Amino acid sequence: MSDASKDASGMPDRTAAPEASAVRERDREFYDRETHYFEGPHLEAFKRHIETVRSYLAVLSSRLESRVGTQDVLELGAGTCTASLLLGQQIGIGRHVCADISISRMKTLAPRVAELVGVKPGPMEYVATDFSGSLPFGASEFDIVLFDGALHHSCNMWKTLGECHRILRDGGVLIATREQYLTPLLAGALLKRLLRSPEVRSGVAENSYLRAQYEYYLRACGFNPWFVPVAGALPSRLLAPLNGIVFAKWSIWAEK
Repeated sequence: MSDASKDASGMPDRTAAPEASAVRERDREFYDRETHYFEGPHLEAFKRHIETVRSYLAVLSSRLESRVGTQDVLELGAGTCTASLLLGQQIGIGRHVCADISISRMKTLAPRVAELVGVKPGPMEYVATDFSGSLPFGASEFDIVLFDGALHHSCNMWKTLGECHRILRDGGVLIATREQYLTPLLAGALLKRLLRSPEVRSGVAENSYLRAQYEYYLRACGFNPWFVPVAGALPSRLLAPLNGIVFAKWSIWAEK
């Protein structure tokens, strides 16, 4: 991004109200560069990230085990494809599709992530798409649509969830882990911190919502959602009564 497209504070200049396609081009450029996870000290941090994602999926294990047969899975906003690769350790995956605004990032990182987590997935399809708009899939193609730290990047939650509902089969499920939540006590502070994030300062679509807002959008788009708390280690379990008040850690399971 040129200096001319930023204001005096270094923030992207939005006064010209760029078209949505231009905004999402910033997203793609930002994430095309985010491939450093296996370099030097970043590797240990990424290993911790993998265990965090695993913990969010683990709380859904009983629900996942109730799914019959192999599941056709689409991970949206897949990035490194970590979540769907880990999901493959819990259920049998038939068709495995990873879609993201940056296809180069997926192709670069997914094979290395698979090796790191110790899985040998079947054939994986990589699709370049912006999930804020229409998805390049037919109706009722998938059993599971998965987001990991991604749903809040949508520029149009109505469109994104409506498209997810369309491409899911009857009885299919939308899973959203590591979402970005606001809490009643700290919403203002959280939004101020979001404004300082590298994503927002680069012009990337970044949002945060109350749990009630996520539930509203999901129900309005035809889903029946559950918010499953993620407790983690002992200190987190002791603070569980504050989940949703001071902090927010849930895995979303939303059935069509």
